[in-house]
Amino acid sequence: MSGNSKEEIIHQIENVRCKKMDGTLYVMSERISWISKGREKTATSISHNYVDIKTQKISSEGKAKVQLQVVLHDDSSTTFHFTNPGGPEAQLRDRDKVKEELSQLLPKFGQKISAELEKKKKILIENPQIYQLYNDLVVGQILSAEDFWKNFVNMEDYKSTSKSQKTGVAQGFMANICPKSDGTNGLVYNLSYDDKESILKTYPSVKIKYNQNVPSRMSEQDFWTKFFQSFYFRKDQINLAADDIFKECALKLDEELKSRAQQILTEPVDIIDSQKVLSSDDI
Repeated sequence: MSGNSKEEIIHQIENVRCKKMDGTLYVMSERISWISKGREKTATSISHNYVDIKTQKISSEGKAKVQLQVVLHDDSSTTFHFTNPGGPEAQLRDRDKVKEELSQLLPKFGQKISAELEKKKKILIENPQIYQLYNDLVVGQILSAEDFWKNFVNMEDYKSTSKSQKTGVAQGFMANICPKSDGTNGLVYNLSYDDKESILKTYPSVKIKYNQNVPSRMSEQDFWTKFFQSFYFRKDQINLAADDIFKECALKLDEELKSRAQQILTEPVDIIDSQKVLSSDDI
């Protein structure tokens, strides 16, 4: 078979049908692959890395077809039909070779998935702004979990035990920034350095506006005054003021959410079962 010559072929099973075509099934060290019969240039091939497989299922005993199905984390699946001309017993032997090997391999690759999920969980717990964004986009069914982690989070920025790891922002920090009356029906916000840093970390668009306007166009004090008067902070306002410099931030966020909207959330991964029996609805 063509491909990576260094990859070990554990089992090579002839007489396996897939998508109504005859072919050969290969169980390898990191993936399972099937290639249809025929010339190499016109042959159809299907390949799934073990890290992408959620579980395997087998046809129940007594079924006319001896089958094995691999289910991926996105819930798509591929079914292999074993058609050894030696009859049902030979077909079962072929199928069971694959089943037993997958039973050993899938949990090993599942551990890699679990480690990645733990890392992502830790990022969400320690970074409330990312957690809120995850809720808005993924739980809100605007973006898939896969696309969220791919486009919104640089995993390299959150390496565990790294001294240079970015510090998270305390959850609900904005609620702790309380104004005081200035005695003339106005409000005064006393922002600490940490308060300002937390706001800029939580709202990247606000940080961009800060860099664009301070100190070239306005003082830092004026900037923060406009921020607390803006729609971006006071989200209960219906209309955007014409001179609100943060109007663009709110509109940009809305445009980004719409442009990135793709699919309804599915669970990123389930616990891998080494073997499941196919029901009549599965095949």
